[in-house]
Amino acid sequence: MYGGSGGVNPTEAQITAVLSGPDGPVQMINLLKFKDRAQYPAGYDGPEDTDVSGEEAYGRYGANTMPHVAKRGGRLVLLSSPNESVIGDPGDWDQMAIVEYPSRAAFLDMGTDPDYLAGTVHRTAGLERTTILATTPVIDASNPG
Repeated sequence: MYGGSGGVNPTEAQITAVLSGPDGPVQMINLLKFKDRAQYPAGYDGPEDTDVSGEEAYGRYGANTMPHVAKRGGRLVLLSSPNESVIGDPGDWDQMAIVEYPSRAAFLDMGTDPDYLAGTVHRTAGLERTTILATTPVIDASNPG
């Protein structure tokens, strides 16, 4: 994985913790803070322009990632930009995304896919920091009834 583990990429301990979570669907809540300008690694020779915003670089990661999510039965539940805080400290996140997978194994399977891993260069280049929370859905509000 470009950028290695830790920082804006998971550590082995974090991956192990995800594996030990409950069976069933998992929703990953992604809190995203972008770099002003993307910082691609020295020697990166991809076809894309590297002089872009962090948000644009992360968008490239998302465009590469979503087909891999769908292939594993997952879906994007929400992509949003936070504005005001109604209660509590909002932090200074630029975007939040919720991605649902049918299982933790489906989520972790992407980490073995070379095409997915190649796209993580854009994630590492674009993110200043992130927090990703693995959560268990209690109510599926997108499916009324």
